Amino acid sequence: GDSQTQTINPNIPALLSFSTSSESIIAGSCSSAVTVDVYDQHNNLINQGSDTNYTVASTTSGTTTFYSNNDCSTLLNSATVTVTSGSNNGSFYFKDTAEGSNTISVTGSGFAGSDSQGYTITEAPPYELEITSTAVAVKAGACSSAIITRRKDQFGNIVSPASATTLTPSGGSMSFYSDNSCASSITTINISSGSSQQQFYFKQNSVATPVLAVGGTSVTVNDSQQQNIVPNLPYVAEIGTTPATIVAGECSTAFVINVKDQHGNSIDESTNTTIDLISASSGTNSFYSDSSCTSTITSTTVVSGTSSSSIYYSDTLVGTPTISTSGLTSGDSTTTSIIAAIPAALEFSTTAASVPAGDCSSVVTARRKDQFNNISNHSSVTTVTPTGGTLSFFSDVNCTSAQATFDITSGATTASFYFNQNTVGSPTLTIAGSGGITSATQAQSIVPNDAYLLAISSATQTLEAGVCSTAAVTVDIKDEQSNLISAPAGTTFVVASSRT
Repeated sequence: GDSQTQTINPNIPALLSFSTSSESIIAGSCSSAVTVDVYDQHNNLINQGSDTNYTVASTTSGTTTFYSNNDCSTLLNSATVTVTSGSNNGSFYFKDTAEGSNTISVTGSGFAGSDSQGYTITEAPPYELEITSTAVAVKAGACSSAIITRRKDQFGNIVSPASATTLTPSGGSMSFYSDNSCASSITTINISSGSSQQQFYFKQNSVATPVLAVGGTSVTVNDSQQQNIVPNLPYVAEIGTTPATIVAGECSTAFVINVKDQHGNSIDESTNTTIDLISASSGTNSFYSDSSCTSTITSTTVVSGTSSSSIYYSDTLVGTPTISTSGLTSGDSTTTSIIAAIPAALEFSTTAASVPAGDCSSVVTARRKDQFNNISNHSSVTTVTPTGGTLSFFSDVNCTSAQATFDITSGATTASFYFNQNTVGSPTLTIAGSGGITSATQAQSIVPNDAYLLAISSATQTLEAGVCSTAAVTVDIKDEQSNLISAPAGTTFVVASSRT
């Protein structure tokens, strides 16, 4: 027999096949070399007689890029790999930024069969925080809905690494909590190992649109979200603007009544709200709806769509009355100052006393009042003119400085003076005031002073020697001003004659 060695050469290129194994790749990292072999239709490797090209593609084409070098710095031209002449394979590299499964496929012109291979793309390290919950309106003082914050890598993949991230929320005047009743206060909270997200809650008492910021450890980019704090339910009828002073009997400027929630935020009412008005003054007082104080009211209405109402007040009694509101969960109160109106009359603020003839009286005080009988410290000057009997008037306690008029100065309520009179009697002291105000009177009592002299009040008689006088000789006791006085019991005096 005979034999002959035959050479069986590969047929024409027909198949492409991955010769490297699938691997798990971190998102954004460069893969190991991916090698694709060229086979004929009988699965024989074929060394190419000339450069042969094949094209690579990915099921995640939007996030996968292909490279010719192992640091993924040089992109493949048109995602095409060249199997050079004399070689039976070609290699490439890729990276993908989307976590999940990625199938790489290879195809070529003239190849009857293509090939594909699956890869797993894993998350990269945490890079940024993202608030995923939607901002909704939160009532002042109420607990918010859950604020959900999650970790992502730099390519936007949600990550759940083995490490924890400590979150620090901040913003506005918000306080933060771990529970949905806002009972457990926090300043930080952790996204725990193996978890991608954490939630917390907040509340803020003041109406505002604060920016909620969330910072975290071991991340590069934080996140923030604008919140909307809106008023809570109507709680108090607050007395806002108040007049500094009100002149007795006159109409005040406006008191502004504001409807607020329990945290002091103004509320635009959704319906008409009635607020009751109360004054603690014992004087004649009223509330009014108008600035001329003609329409009396006992309550005011905050109209739907508004947050306040203006009222006006009048009172005849000087003082600091308390003005109050009621009608909601809580009322409010404030004091206002009622000052005296212009002077309308004078009065004596001191009582009359007996004054010995010729002596200086005790102090006499004239006081001015307004038409409502309030003592008036008006800014005007009132000149007081005292008159009566044969009284003389003085500015000093010793009655040495005579004076006809006395001024109640600006801001003062009284003027004082002194008087004397030499004759015993009951003169009426009148005080009249400038500006046409009503005068006042007071009965005074001038009484005899101390015994000072003796005076024979009977007529002179002619007598015969040795004969008793026909009429009694009368001796009067008088004070220094010659007013008769009643001698105290047991008073004696000595009688003498020029003839012995």
